[in-house]
Amino acid sequence: MPADPTAVQDVQVTIDALVAAPAWWVLADTEGNEACVASWMGSRRS
Repeated sequence: MPADPTAVQDVQVTIDALVAAPAWWVLADTEGNEACVASWMGSRRS
């Protein structure tokens, strides 16, 4: 039985998002507080 095309597309979108994910983020709230979050793995961009 062939795979569900919607499920296959969802998996591809998830993989693409993980590959393109940044190595760091800045989270901010409405009060102006900020927190930096970094991945120890970094991001491999060409």
